[in-house]
Amino acid sequence: MPKVVFASYRWGKHSLHVPPYKGQFVHDAGGTFPDLSAFDRFKKMHWTNTQVSAFEFTGGSVPDGGDNLTQFHAALQLADVIIDESYPYGQTLKTIADGYMLPALKVGQTFMANHEDPAVGTAGWSLVSHGIGEKLFSVDDQGQLVPHLASSIVRISPDTWEVTLAPSGHFSDGSPVTAADVVYSLGRTNGMLPQARSSVGTMTLSAQSELKVSIKTQINTPVMASVLAENPFVVYKNLPTAPLNRQVFTGPYAVKDHNATSGILDLVPNTHYPNANQRVPITIKRYSTGGEVTDALQSGEIDMGFNLPANSVAQLNWAEDVTVKSHAVGYQYMMFFNTAKPKLADKKVRQALALMVDRPALAQATAPPGMGAADVAASVATGPFPSNTMWGKTHSPLPTNAIEAARLLDEAGWLLVNGVRTNPGGEQLRLDLVYYNFRADLVTMAPIIKDQLAGLGVLATVREDNKGKYMVEPGCSGDDCSQGFDLLLWAQNTLPSGDPNMFLQQFFKTQDVLYGEWDSQNFAQLSSSEIDQALAVLGPAQGNARITAASEAHRAILEEVPATFLTTATWHVGLSSRVKSYEPWGSDYHVIKTSMPASNWPPAIINGRVYTLDGTMDAKGPPTGGSDWYESRVAEPDGASSFSAPPHTSPTIPIPVRPYFVVPPHKIS
Repeated sequence: MPKVVFASYRWGKHSLHVPPYKGQFVHDAGGTFPDLSAFDRFKKMHWTNTQVSAFEFTGGSVPDGGDNLTQFHAALQLADVIIDESYPYGQTLKTIADGYMLPALKVGQTFMANHEDPAVGTAGWSLVSHGIGEKLFSVDDQGQLVPHLASSIVRISPDTWEVTLAPSGHFSDGSPVTAADVVYSLGRTNGMLPQARSSVGTMTLSAQSELKVSIKTQINTPVMASVLAENPFVVYKNLPTAPLNRQVFTGPYAVKDHNATSGILDLVPNTHYPNANQRVPITIKRYSTGGEVTDALQSGEIDMGFNLPANSVAQLNWAEDVTVKSHAVGYQYMMFFNTAKPKLADKKVRQALALMVDRPALAQATAPPGMGAADVAASVATGPFPSNTMWGKTHSPLPTNAIEAARLLDEAGWLLVNGVRTNPGGEQLRLDLVYYNFRADLVTMAPIIKDQLAGLGVLATVREDNKGKYMVEPGCSGDDCSQGFDLLLWAQNTLPSGDPNMFLQQFFKTQDVLYGEWDSQNFAQLSSSEIDQALAVLGPAQGNARITAASEAHRAILEEVPATFLTTATWHVGLSSRVKSYEPWGSDYHVIKTSMPASNWPPAIINGRVYTLDGTMDAKGPPTGGSDWYESRVAEPDGASSFSAPPHTSPTIPIPVRPYFVVPPHKIS
């Protein structure tokens, strides 16, 4: 027998109403009130003091997240059907949920999109990570490249592809995803963002029909689906009349409010995405460090915490109501050598520094407690790609050799003088080692690398720079300008679309310097004809030839040493009991996913069985609109349907009867 409650949040009171006459009606309709005896301390007696008329959980100023409000939410969990009696006119399912102050899912992490334009910087990656944006193709939880907003792709000629869109795609404003939208969004991003031209150069797009797009590429590729899964290629449309000229996306969540300055992003379920009612609103809060995320998780401030440092795992294992899940990710940690600096233009110096890095020590320092020795050893870098992938498995772990490192520095003219490497001109080998703190492992690695280099007689200073601008822009002045670097620690998913070409082209091909925040690029500023030639071969190579070409590019990069690769990352996610079923995958490219843990909101709201009295549909309100059950009828908040309640109904507003909640002689089902 369905359980029914009459609920309200009017006049600052969150309450349930249970007078006998309403109970009689519900009984006659085949339902019943739930057992509310667990909430007796909130009951209110009728003025006759002969019967219970309501349960009032809050009054006056509502405590934000206080115990009384929690108890109100617990009582709502007992109902299969909610009939809302709140004023004012025009209640919707959203306003009712907001009025009930149902809790959003709170997520803490150390990064957040600074804006919502995929054609600028790294926003495309962030928008997908936040569950806002989607691409034509993506990599799933099994690491497989799969269609997403597309249904298929066909190669028409060496430089031309035809993409067929899935007919089910919709933007969060309800409009369908069309070929014209794809042409606009991908063409705009490809034209504005250098990183969007890394793999295939300039793309010429045209709509062949409502669901077919032709893409002609400047550079031939055999893996166009992989290209379209790359970070920048989020599908969107622009709404010029929207606030801040905001873009509209297709993901399971839509932006409600975004304050990049304060680091708060409020998301609501995209109502045009399948199973939207199974999701709850999400608030993402940006924290400065992984340690702050750990503290917030431990205190109950957030439900999910990402970017946790390895040393927090043991701490959180003792925390009540917290589960930590560690997972290997596709990210590689690396260190770039700025070859624009004369002391690092010498390849022998770069080779020596790379040989002095003790990667097993870095792997151990960033491993979570209890990680097996074999897994720690497997995280030592073999090159640009994880050793468990087809692109990295044939290569050996990068070596450490202090004796050879010392010999190379001697040959380069940097001799030990009083324990410090010094050139013939008396200059000491001092290096500026820069890192950013939202990758917790880089914070751990920086001082260790400093000490390792000191063993070679190299004086490194460690400097934290979280602005994301690492290239010195000519003519720039002021605090916002980059201070540059000698050595730059960096974390990167090197196979975000399953293919090695994008990463290698972006980070090692000769190219112009970019000066924006977090611009992926050739940080080493090394122009190597050997690397460029290897990458030119890789781009169009197919099948086994592509594997061979990637291996040759790998060899050339290790030989020229624009960077050295450190370890493959293992990351940690902290979860409260509310979301303990969450399974991390896709590193941080899919933090907020379609498959988030099921909503723990009241089942009546999840299942859409929420109604309002039609007194709330009359702007005049009572008495002319009526609020008493026997003088009104119940309508769904969206106005789609209702059932009428005798003896009085309004003949002026005909609304069809909802079949699963009707009055006698039918029964509630």
